[in-house]
Amino acid sequence: MNRFLAITLLLFLVNIFVSAAQESSKPLAFPKAVFGLKGGVNISRLSASVNSETRAKSGLVFGMYLKKQIGPRLYFSSEWCYSNQGQKDNYLYPYGGPSIGSTTTSLHYLNFPLLFELGNTISFQFGGQLGVLIR
Repeated sequence: MNRFLAITLLLFLVNIFVSAAQESSKPLAFPKAVFGLKGGVNISRLSASVNSETRAKSGLVFGMYLKKQIGPRLYFSSEWCYSNQGQKDNYLYPYGGPSIGSTTTSLHYLNFPLLFELGNTISFQFGGQLGVLIR
């Protein structure tokens, strides 16, 4: 975690110094914040299983974001996302015997990523996320 914070701080400081080194007769004017919607499919699989064959479970991901330019090629984005995660299990009789039942685990999360994005055409995102299990 300390290495992550050091790299994040270093990239942020490099961007500030590069921005300050550019000479311009007028102050930089960045566009207003951009609001957007996002959605997709999440394919997840949990790592713990006992006496079962696990399969991936697909679920929905949707949310919204607010993106603001804070440097020539640096953006800050705060997001809100709903994510459905989990797995499907087929329980086996011990020692590789026949199937004795199956279950589907479904977890519903609200995720709040806070991301920095570096670049225009090709960009790199880094930051943290708070996830809250709602069901």
